[in-house]
Amino acid sequence: MGAGYRMTARANREAEVLIYADVGGWFGGVTAKDFYADLRALGALDTLHVRINSWGGEVFEGLAIYRHLAEHQARKV
Repeated sequence: MGAGYRMTARANREAEVLIYADVGGWFGGVTAKDFYADLRALGALDTLHVRINSWGGEVFEGLAIYRHLAEHQARKV
């Protein structure tokens, strides 16, 4: 992943997700597979801070990332 994608664990069962890159693997952006693996690696969370500013990318990859976020038990901010 490039500098435009990062998941960082915080204290108190919180984490931050930054997606400032294209979505999908064609241009080196974040893929749904990598996103899901990184999200699972964070473990149980109460709050997930999400920041997305992307020019776009692959629609189906974006929908898969959305579903992973929507189905996650943490409160999204």
